[in-house]
Amino acid sequence: MSGAKITPEHCPRFQSCSANICPLDPEWRKRNHLDGETVCGLLAESVKPGGEGRLRGYIQGELVEQVIAARPAISSRWGDVKRRLDRAALTGSKLESAERMRRTVAL
Repeated sequence: MSGAKITPEHCPRFQSCSANICPLDPEWRKRNHLDGETVCGLLAESVKPGGEGRLRGYIQGELVEQVIAARPAISSRWGDVKRRLDRAALTGSKLESAERMRRTVAL
């Protein structure tokens, strides 16, 4: 993907995501977030302890870099997103939980 323009379609969650603010969207600044709307799951995962490392194991590095780079600006622009990311930082990883469930089912 090196050199290619990263877009929301590159996200592994694209087909099921309903977040209006996507850090992979080059035009996210033109979008709007209303209080209570869905927040990007990759953003939420990135703030958890060890989240950046888990994301690097889950998606391509360039996507992780874009998510991490956009996070401060997105958080500062929408208070609701910041509050929800602050809360997400205190909860367990959904990626880790899903992986544990896959391992359990595989047994």
